[in-house]
Amino acid sequence: MDKVNTLEFKMIDPVEAGEEWAVDLGSLVKVVEIYIDGKEMLDIVKPENDAFMRAEAQEIQEDEWNWSNGIPYGHVDPRSLYKNLVEATEEGSYSYDEGVFLFVCNSCGIEGCWSITMHVKEDDKYVYWYDFEHFNRDWHYNLSFKFDKIRYYQALEILKEMGKIQKRV
Repeated sequence: MDKVNTLEFKMIDPVEAGEEWAVDLGSLVKVVEIYIDGKEMLDIVKPENDAFMRAEAQEIQEDEWNWSNGIPYGHVDPRSLYKNLVEATEEGSYSYDEGVFLFVCNSCGIEGCWSITMHVKEDDKYVYWYDFEHFNRDWHYNLSFKFDKIRYYQALEILKEMGKIQKRV
């Protein structure tokens, strides 16, 4: 893990993005996409996630998983993501113990219904994202990221500001 990754957040409208939960419920909030090294987090997890879903489909003797948009995840609102990322290094917090929910279930929009989590640790110079796993399955993703601590917290401040303006017009 020698490479130092970059982190960016972009606010999107989940209805415009076609997220099933938002379209069905008429979401009034915006959500945030996570970009690492310029690549959206869903695109990063998709290859491993697809492999897990194919293996599980074979195990239960289904032809394939039938997801409406190809991946069963939606995006988290910026306030929730900010809170969870900040608390992820606070021993005893839910995010520290259980991990940070990176996504919501694409069907219902609830964190934890169908999500991928990860843990966060930091030292004097860096912040690390590690131990990516599916919250409801025994799926462990071969992912880890290392961020410059100063730039990481600058990105979190931007995320915090996004949370103040998250409502759709």
